[in-house]
Amino acid sequence: MNDKIYSMVTFIGLAVLMAVARYILKVSWLPKFYLIYGILLIPFLIVNGLLTGTALEEPVVWYNQAQIIGLRILTIPVEDVFYGMALILLNLLIYLHLKIKYQLISGYSGKPI
Repeated sequence: MNDKIYSMVTFIGLAVLMAVARYILKVSWLPKFYLIYGILLIPFLIVNGLLTGTALEEPVVWYNQAQIIGLRILTIPVEDVFYGMALILLNLLIYLHLKIKYQLISGYSGKPI
């Protein structure tokens, strides 16, 4: 079995998700998503940095070096940045799909009464 399964699943999963969003679902807001995710990286790096040991004697969360590619931003495995992007993008796609489905079923237009 591949020792870098977390890295492989993270990068391939994000690539597939981005391709589906762009070429199959044809969402128009991906450039805005990338910009917003860049902004979200600031608190992400602070919190994840603390969890993985930046400015702490011992990390709260540790990663087996054999399971990741080894590139880090401070103490954060680079895979976490891409995993976070996939997580937020997937949740956003699901939310928007359910919102549209609800609007079609209920006739709700989203406008205040």
